[in-house]
Amino acid sequence: MVVAVGSSVTGLGPGDRVITYLAPTLPPSDETALPGAAEIFAGLGQRVDGTLANQMLITQHGVIKGPSNLTPVQAATLTCSGLTAWNALFGVSGREIKKGDWVLVQGTGGVSIAALQFAVAVGANVIATTSSEEKAERLKELGARHVINYKETEDWGEAAKKYTPGEKGVDMVVDVAGNSSLVQSLAAVRTDGIICLVGLLGKFDAGTIPMMSALWRPCIVRGVLLGSRKQYRNLVRFVEEKAVVPVMDDVVFGLEDVKEAYKRMEEQKHFSKIVIKIEE
Repeated sequence: MVVAVGSSVTGLGPGDRVITYLAPTLPPSDETALPGAAEIFAGLGQRVDGTLANQMLITQHGVIKGPSNLTPVQAATLTCSGLTAWNALFGVSGREIKKGDWVLVQGTGGVSIAALQFAVAVGANVIATTSSEEKAERLKELGARHVINYKETEDWGEAAKKYTPGEKGVDMVVDVAGNSSLVQSLAAVRTDGIICLVGLLGKFDAGTIPMMSALWRPCIVRGVLLGSRKQYRNLVRFVEEKAVVPVMDDVVFGLEDVKEAYKRMEEQKHFSKIVIKIEE
């Protein structure tokens, strides 16, 4: 929540509930500008202090008004994984995910769960992967049509493809693992579909990536780093209009428990977003 503003700040005032934009150095004159690695590395938690604090001083270009239907803790989940998932699903004009489309998400991390929720909200069919039967049930509860255990099914890309009408493949893959999963993503996507590379959770030494596979299955392989301010505002409106409530991990940590929060993430015990709640 905004406590005070400087004399040159416009559009924001004390009492406004805001959410952070991780690339505040991106020129605010162009709302459609997408951040690259340079802007991300110069952003919050990098060259600019992060948000693990009771109060912080931040440029007005580093925040936007948050959704009116969410608590501060829920809204905080949108700043990185939420915006990344939104950009992946709806960031290409004319190719936005819509009702009836098929989307493949990988695992149960923040981006994957956000993508699942957003896709389900527009009526798309979601296929998800996990290695846990317990998490598989939760994925189904959130609306996944099919769940594949990637440890039991080696060729899970082909398995996902078989779930789609005519076994043509999915319209979009939200790939969070990078090198270690791209082979399977290429196997799952339909001709002229889209693979969004949004993370590097897999092994870096996964071997040569067969990009020539994209020649035999013509598709778009698109890198996604966060999103633009315009996309962020569209995401906020979407969450309000569709009454989307972001899924959070079962365990909520306090500011004094930060090390335990990071440990839970490293041990991959979490489901969706790990939250560190800072009392106002």
